[in-house]
Amino acid sequence: MTLADSPVSGMPLWIICLIVSVAAFIGDQAGYETGKHSGNIRRIKSWVQGKNRNRIKRAQRFFDDYGSRAIILARFVPILRTFVPFIIGMTHFNHRRFIIANLVGAVIWGVALPSMGYALGHIPLISNHIDIVCLCIVLISILPLAFKAFTSWPSRSEEIETK
Repeated sequence: MTLADSPVSGMPLWIICLIVSVAAFIGDQAGYETGKHSGNIRRIKSWVQGKNRNRIKRAQRFFDDYGSRAIILARFVPILRTFVPFIIGMTHFNHRRFIIANLVGAVIWGVALPSMGYALGHIPLISNHIDIVCLCIVLISILPLAFKAFTSWPSRSEEIETK
């Protein structure tokens, strides 16, 4: 087995990276298209036009300013990775910009994660305690979101009281 072979599949690491990158790209593209076309469904359209209209407008402004960076960085945060493409599709974010950012993010993520997993898997302390390592990675990745939610909590409750 060479350095580039995966101990689990026997497949070269570059093929695994390619497969992961393509799957990540297709997954986010599907999320974008679903979000983009969900506005045509009467039930979701009324929800968007109802009490959550301001949230969608805020999301649209946010993605106009930070869209490409948000698409790339959200891929590395477990919860955001699922919802950002859908929300970006709902805001009708520029499709060409989305495809470029999606491609860049998919390649970075698709190469970085399997490569890091391969490299870290050769460290006995990590490979023998992989469950704890995975839990720590998830906790660290959601820590900024939890901090933001915690620090903005009083301002949200004040917004509700003023309405």
